[in-house]
Amino acid sequence: MSQQENQLKKLLKDAERVINDTEIETCTQWIDREVQRTKKLKEQIERQQNHSSIPAKLFNEARDTVDGLQRFIENLKDFRSNMAKNGHQVVISNSTEARASGILKNASYSTEYKCPF
Repeated sequence: MSQQENQLKKLLKDAERVINDTEIETCTQWIDREVQRTKKLKEQIERQQNHSSIPAKLFNEARDTVDGLQRFIENLKDFRSNMAKNGHQVVISNSTEARASGILKNASYSTEYKCPF
């Protein structure tokens, strides 16, 4: 078994773990980081699967996993946009505004407060 095959198999295991074991959180920063991490993993798999020494069965498994990663990325993006549309995200422009509005007194677990500071 070549080094490319071993590396591809490791990446595929990592991808399956990401797809099957990740619980989506309501923090937009977490979602953004997870999207970037998943895109990077997807690109690594795509690079490895293009080596000529990769058997057809492993190539097909990699292709299916890349499709799964793409669906996972789309699900994360949809979840993030739906969260904002449903009013579970409040944008605060500065700390003075946050204190003056009293919004932090009413913070709940189902609402995410984003602030630039």
